[in-house]
Amino acid sequence: MSVIDWPLDGDPAIRWQVLGELTNAPPDDVAAERAQVEHDGWGAHFLALEGSRRALGGRHLLPGVVHWR
Repeated sequence: MSVIDWPLDGDPAIRWQVLGELTNAPPDDVAAERAQVEHDGWGAHFLALEGSRRALGGRHLLPGVVHWR
């Protein structure tokens, strides 16, 4: 296993960046992986917290850790 394999096994929010910056992946592959961010993993969780208005409106993302005002 190489150093690159570990982040490629992770969340799409990390994978697309690793593909784009640290590998020779074609731009279409990077774009396809980036498109997965809103459907899977951390990105999907974050978007679900935003709600249908797509605005955080001062709500806590991680209670006690991050506050958006």
